[in-house]
Amino acid sequence: MFSMLEINSQHATAISAGLDTLAFAVRAVPITDDTSSFIATTLLTFANTDSFGRSLELLYSISVRACQEYLTAPGCAIPRCVLQLLAASAAVVRDTRTSVSSQAIDVFQRLLVLPQVRSVSADGWESLLVTLMFPLLTDLVDARVNIDVIQRAFAITTKAFLHSLSQLVPAGAVARVWRLMLSCASSCMRAKSEILAEAIIEALKNMLLVLASSQALPEDAWGETWITVDSLCPGLKGELTTAMSPPVSPPSPRSAASAPSPPTIPIVQTPPYPSVAASLINSAPSIVSSGSASPTASSNTTTTATAPIESQQE
Repeated sequence: MFSMLEINSQHATAISAGLDTLAFAVRAVPITDDTSSFIATTLLTFANTDSFGRSLELLYSISVRACQEYLTAPGCAIPRCVLQLLAASAAVVRDTRTSVSSQAIDVFQRLLVLPQVRSVSADGWESLLVTLMFPLLTDLVDARVNIDVIQRAFAITTKAFLHSLSQLVPAGAVARVWRLMLSCASSCMRAKSEILAEAIIEALKNMLLVLASSQALPEDAWGETWITVDSLCPGLKGELTTAMSPPVSPPSPRSAASAPSPPTIPIVQTPPYPSVAASLINSAPSIVSSGSASPTASSNTTTTATAPIESQQE
């Protein structure tokens, strides 16, 4: 059936009927590894047509259904069928047509802030970041996709990384994921966009301050971190070192004559693990089924950790 639907996508007069059949499959077909792969592949084929808006709408619907069926408890892993559907949304973001990639990044953003996705395990977040989000950023730069889309994708990725710290720290996975996050930042700098470069530097400041204040990054990982940061933005280390310097406390009466006490832990007045929900969704536009969509505004990045905001209910 799915092979026949792919053939339909090649004929303009059959596209509407093919999407009607897919809409039925999205609602009725049991979601397994095989069916999710077939449906995702078929919807990607239709996304290459002028009916990409409806294809994205169906892709969002079946992804939500899969998350509700399989991500049923906090801390659960992400099964292959769910990952395949999320990967399909990320694949459409790579489209060089600005109207398509802009609408696809909205869909991808809305999927990442589903309650079921936000509460996955450390392995689940590592899979999302390492197998979907980091490669997506690199591919967007290589494909020379619209800079606004790249900037939005980078902002979504950094906020997802900050949210995942609460899961990655206990699992001891922060250092290896952070190393890849820095590599992605370096890749995005290749886009040669001043606006994007400024957004990346501000995001790096934010993440470094959070990592320092929460002590999430192991001490032996800071040396490599500063080498990469210096290559991306010389002088940033000095600026951040000053910001993260501990305050000097006056000696207590009992210890006035003794040697100075060790320096205190750097204090940054930000929550250790910012909420990703509203930061990511930020009033993301609803999916539309029309054949075009205008790019949305790029996400703003601040120099301090994002404070938790009330998340939008899906």
